[in-house]
Amino acid sequence: MHHPSSNAANPFDFVLPRMATVESISEAIVRAGELWPQEVAILAPDRPPLRYLELAEQVARIGDTINGFGLGRGDRIVIEVPQGPELALAILGVAAYATAVPLDPSLKVYELQRYLSSISASALVTADDCESEAANLADRFGLDLIRLEPIPAGPAGTFRLSGQRTGHPERPGPGERRDIAILFTTSGTTGDPKIVPQRHANLLASANNFVRWYELSRDDRSVIVSPLFHNLALINGLLAPLLSGGSTVVPPRYDPDVFFEVVRAFDPTWYSAGPTFHASIVASAKECASVVENSRLRFIRSASAPLPPAVMTGLEQTFGAPVLEGWGMAETCSHATSNPLPPAVRKAGTVGLPVGFGVEVAVIDETGKPVAIGRRGEIIVRGPTVTSGYLDDPQANAAAFVDGWLRTGDLGFFDEEGYLTIAGRIDDIINRGGQKIAPYQVDRVLCGHPDVLEAACFPIKHRTLGQEVMAAVKLREGAKPTLSELTNHTARSLTAYKVPRRIVVVDEIPTSPNGKMLRSQLAATLGLKELASTADASRRCKDDARTSLERGLADLWKRSLSLDGLSIHDDFFILGGDSLQATRLLLEVNERFGVDLDAEAIFGPASTIAGMAQEIERRSGTRIKKRKPGSRARAHDREREPSNEDGEQRADLPDIDFVEFQVHHHVSSKAELYYIDESTGLRRIKPNVCFGPIRTNGLGFRSPEIETPKPEGTIRIAFLGSSTTFDTWVSGNEATWPHQTWLRIKEASPTRRIDYVNGAVPGYGTGKITLTFERFLSPLEPDVVVIAPSDINVDTAHRAREVGIYGGVHHRPSWLARRWRLWGRVEINLVIARRLPFAHSGRKKLHVDPRDVSSGFEERLERLVRLCQEKASVVVLLSARGRLRRGQSRWQQLRAAGTHVYYMPYMSIEGLLDVRDEYDRVVRSVAGRTGCVLLDVRDAVPSDGRHYVDSNHYSDAGSARLASAVSEALVSAEPFRELLASLLDSG
Repeated sequence: MHHPSSNAANPFDFVLPRMATVESISEAIVRAGELWPQEVAILAPDRPPLRYLELAEQVARIGDTINGFGLGRGDRIVIEVPQGPELALAILGVAAYATAVPLDPSLKVYELQRYLSSISASALVTADDCESEAANLADRFGLDLIRLEPIPAGPAGTFRLSGQRTGHPERPGPGERRDIAILFTTSGTTGDPKIVPQRHANLLASANNFVRWYELSRDDRSVIVSPLFHNLALINGLLAPLLSGGSTVVPPRYDPDVFFEVVRAFDPTWYSAGPTFHASIVASAKECASVVENSRLRFIRSASAPLPPAVMTGLEQTFGAPVLEGWGMAETCSHATSNPLPPAVRKAGTVGLPVGFGVEVAVIDETGKPVAIGRRGEIIVRGPTVTSGYLDDPQANAAAFVDGWLRTGDLGFFDEEGYLTIAGRIDDIINRGGQKIAPYQVDRVLCGHPDVLEAACFPIKHRTLGQEVMAAVKLREGAKPTLSELTNHTARSLTAYKVPRRIVVVDEIPTSPNGKMLRSQLAATLGLKELASTADASRRCKDDARTSLERGLADLWKRSLSLDGLSIHDDFFILGGDSLQATRLLLEVNERFGVDLDAEAIFGPASTIAGMAQEIERRSGTRIKKRKPGSRARAHDREREPSNEDGEQRADLPDIDFVEFQVHHHVSSKAELYYIDESTGLRRIKPNVCFGPIRTNGLGFRSPEIETPKPEGTIRIAFLGSSTTFDTWVSGNEATWPHQTWLRIKEASPTRRIDYVNGAVPGYGTGKITLTFERFLSPLEPDVVVIAPSDINVDTAHRAREVGIYGGVHHRPSWLARRWRLWGRVEINLVIARRLPFAHSGRKKLHVDPRDVSSGFEERLERLVRLCQEKASVVVLLSARGRLRRGQSRWQQLRAAGTHVYYMPYMSIEGLLDVRDEYDRVVRSVAGRTGCVLLDVRDAVPSDGRHYVDSNHYSDAGSARLASAVSEALVSAEPFRELLASLLDSG
């Protein structure tokens, strides 16, 4: 077997550092505190530095605290904390005294459940001031919740831990060399999600190797620009500097702008990142010339994916420092091979030499025999940094570990000087910019769609990411889902980078004679060789923007992607964009158009210019209602602005004229969505309609098909309320909170047949909802009725009109704005921006007695509840709230007000809150008088922007949180349990 690590001359003659004798993380940190007590260990922007003695004291406190919770060595503690110095110390402290399991905070519930079910953890550490999906699953998986509260005024990374549990651990005190310190999550070498245990000895061996290979000293300072839940950042960026007496900068985010600020402020000597980040640094360097000129970077490390030669050249020319490409994986504690420091030879395109110091690397053929120099084969590794096996996975261990060697699944070859070149994967794992994606996981999610019969995820070449994710699907006979529907379906279950950039419908998915899926042939079969390069896109020059908004977006896209021309239907990532370019583009888009698009949007509905334009219009919730030329304005359109005593118009209020803003519902026209029922005069939704995420059943309700008449033994739930329950902002029917509530109730009562119907119609108040229930829902024989009432907009707008105050935004367009649509949009946005400060003002506002305005609502709501009680066994009233809350700062209230500021500008924010509190009181009062079930879920959905798309409408995350609260409260309610018991008795 060829062992370049044994044959090749080591380029350096190292003397073992003083820290080499330590055998555990705790011992290493204690020793560092003794050797360099006042030297800086960890830094972060806007925080005092953490010194080594303080680090040792903080880690000891963490150990005492978790021991006090009854947790110790061998207990697995999941850590889901945002990036930053607190996360760094949390991982170090937990790993020193127990077993740390750092998880990606962006994991979806589907993925979290899979990992948590595999880990068998005892507790979860989550930030006290951040929402955590894992925290929502803590009870289900028996995790004790430990809250991490940062100490803002303390040294970088310091925090307090609090929890409910107390006890005595079976194995207290710091861990030892054979104890498992960290569990890393990985896709593994066979495609299944793997859990990689790394012991103290493995981690310290790898960190020591890194120190010696790169000659780290007390003068060195790293900056972490990768997620800390990755082994790359944790071992190389954090552990290795601590063993050498150096320091580490841990910013709260990892993007190019923050990087240059950190370089300017903290003067690091090296950093390690993947090719995507490096490419962004090269692209941004010209804008930060002074920072680059004064930097003291002595080397740059690249890993995770092949580094394009142009990026390597650009980095070295920019910083004047060698770029050292290396290779490793979670199973090898990150660091296995690397190009050496000068004056030794660096070879572009290779991942360098085995790092030595006990680590051996070899290449074998299919029979397990060593291959000749220059011949490609599977790369295998062994040594003190290699894990002893995957967690609780004997089948994977048998395949991956042979005679002490780890079969990595990577293909490669050595040259005559012992430098290793990576030549691909032996399996089908997709490497998207260093993010490993198991195709079968995407397959399984796609096959979970009711219209998909078979699915095959496969990679295709990408100019910057290396590979991009694609998928082919075979549909069930007669099924015709839209491709956006399939994409949205996968986006609800998978992290954004795993969602296929393109889904192709095929008649058959190719297989081998023995039935094995031929993923490697899919791209060729479908005629897809490589995603469009920027040069190809430029040659096409398909500038087809139709509106001023699309043209404005096209200009931003061209600048971001360095293109001359593109189509509004081209996908951002297929054009060659990467996640960092996407982040910077979103910042520009949000600033220019006054919206709040997030990273999830550009991976989903906003991945094209056309889609982004629709998303901007939807999220801004506005559309200009044009007046026909020559038409006269209504009386309230010509409303005069207040003047001062001298007759001069006040400059602090908008000009006159009237522009009405309307909510977008992902449909081209409400006329296409509704019809008027002649027998009742009520607006109804058309049966079997499908507009974007809106789908209705054959009865015209947004719910699955239900049987009529209702089958015996079935529990039917009816949802009533305002547009909140017919929310078109969520990504699909299955994401609405009524649907999610139904799924959770079914899961809690698996032996019952339960269906539901969503009877809400946007814009309907309680009066019309009563008529809708009486005429259309009552005949469906609901057993449970859940009512989410909200008449505030209707009632207050009526009062405002009575006293001559009208909604909308007042604005007199300029001559230019009347002739150039884009400038008209700019002017309107300026008017809105001017109006925002007056949201807290009482001037020119509607002032009402909340009890007076709610009196009619109280009568209507009680009438609805009593009507429902005549038809259903259980009637439920929800007392909920929107994103706007009391206790927020004035700026937070302005951001949270959203639609309230735009559509209810006749009331101040304080007035809105007063009226809403009164309406909540009415809901509770009616529930008390009628004896119906009251579910107070006002605090179920946090007020952050992640859970709302505006003041009232929930995002997918918000719908899920509300559904969880409603289902749990309903299942535990006595009337509902009695209903279940009565059906059981009758059965």
